[in-house]
Amino acid sequence: MPYERTRDLPVSVRNTMRGTNTAMPAGGVATSRARRVSRKVAWSAVKEKYAKGADKKWHAKQPDARGSTQEMR
Repeated sequence: MPYERTRDLPVSVRNTMRGTNTAMPAGGVATSRARRVSRKVAWSAVKEKYAKGADKKWHAKQPDARGSTQEMR
């Protein structure tokens, strides 16, 4: 990250950030929904390629002849 702290940013950039704190609560619900959706999509992608084994650890699924993945047992 080029700037470690907000106060290290140029003044012109810091001035544009002033209104963001007041705008965030209005967009909080939409952001929360977006986070839930992106979490579901990410877990779906993980579960497509990996399965949780009896040892409670994630293991890669083995590809079958068609190229799709099958759960390892």
